[in-house]
Amino acid sequence: MMPTKTKKTVSIILSLLIFLLIIGVGVKYRTELFKTLQSVNLIWVFSGLFCYLVNYLARAKRIQTYSDNTLQLFPDTLRITTLHGFASYFLPMRSGDLSLPALLKFYHDLPLAQGSRILLRARFMDVLSLGILLSAAAIFSAPQLKLEWRLLFLGTGVSFIGFPYLFILLTRWKKEWFVKLSRKIRPDNGKQLSYPKGKELLYSLVIWFWTGCTTFCVIRSLDIPLTFLDVWFFAAIQLPLQLLPIQGLANSGNHEAGWLTALKLLEIAPPNAMAVTLASHLILIGYVLLLGAFGALLSTGISCRRSTKMTESKKNLIS
Repeated sequence: MMPTKTKKTVSIILSLLIFLLIIGVGVKYRTELFKTLQSVNLIWVFSGLFCYLVNYLARAKRIQTYSDNTLQLFPDTLRITTLHGFASYFLPMRSGDLSLPALLKFYHDLPLAQGSRILLRARFMDVLSLGILLSAAAIFSAPQLKLEWRLLFLGTGVSFIGFPYLFILLTRWKKEWFVKLSRKIRPDNGKQLSYPKGKELLYSLVIWFWTGCTTFCVIRSLDIPLTFLDVWFFAAIQLPLQLLPIQGLANSGNHEAGWLTALKLLEIAPPNAMAVTLASHLILIGYVLLLGAFGALLSTGISCRRSTKMTESKKNLIS
């Protein structure tokens, strides 16, 4: 087997190669890309930014719930989710998603095991929520979608819905491997993993609703004739790509593959599909940069206040 250090080196090299490849594609289509960016509807772009920020506010509320309300929504979990979202998007090979336990440990001294369980639970609910929305979209939208693709998306949605329940069921199996797995991911109170609850499902559906709103706004800003329900096909196509360990910096490669595939399947690919796809990627990168800046401001402001309090405490002790 390949040593861990070698695997990391190979992953970094692949990530850089994918990133450079997308940069090269951008240079090749630079004329079309500039024209597309010049014609972007800014009202839709800023509407998308609003939806993107509301999405992370909902994510912060979910993390607060998973912490048993030991953390405050502002600034605690809002800071954690914004920094986590920034890291997840920009770091290569899906490594950024694993930053959530580390952030919870660094800022709030939550054990890494607890942070990992929070991350796992959130991802389960994401898969379940996307499955519900995808199933609904497969039934009610995209009349131009071929029957075989519609059935495939419906089957994918149903499998997404069933996956969290099946996984939790397996952790309750008495086989040795499943018992070990259950011990690693069970809640801190030592009880078995619970099946998805209505409240947390509602939070996750709200998160994915605003994620869909963000994608829809970006689509409309580029004058692509898609309905709101069609957005879930975009999400369904991109999710498997997001789970792949091969990903370039700033989601390069995965974004382009997902968008081009979705446009092709929905049979609405514009003549300048590559330029549109690259423009949508740049818009989303702008959103993530603003998100990271907001998280950094929250962290800086809190650090300054803590330093001031510590200085005042020392002065009081001296006096």
